[in-house]
Amino acid sequence: MPPTPLPNYLRCYVCGHGNPRGLNVRFMFVDPRSGESFLLSDLDAAVTQRQHRMMEHDPEMMRQLAVYLAGKLRQGGLGDVQIRVITSISFNGRRKQPMIDPEADLSRVSPDSRDWIEPLRP
Repeated sequence: MPPTPLPNYLRCYVCGHGNPRGLNVRFMFVDPRSGESFLLSDLDAAVTQRQHRMMEHDPEMMRQLAVYLAGKLRQGGLGDVQIRVITSISFNGRRKQPMIDPEADLSRVSPDSRDWIEPLRP
């Protein structure tokens, strides 16, 4: 478990669950010291419903939210955390595939780089 209790809005977050477009987004933080991972949820205090919908299609918004969440977790005393995003998208009838590299720490990737966005598979 994390060394300090997390605020409710940082406990577990799943965006787009049951989305008809087939997109599913999960934010998680990783403690690099222990290697433990924790899902983040219920981020209604951090983003609006409109932002949820927009973020489902916008990797840059996911990156920006990851930077914000990492800052909040550091303020909460968790130190140097990594924020990863687990995504699954079905596009134009294709099988589900990741939109974002699940190993990328989105709180530290450069806004100019797109290496962390997975290419669309046939």
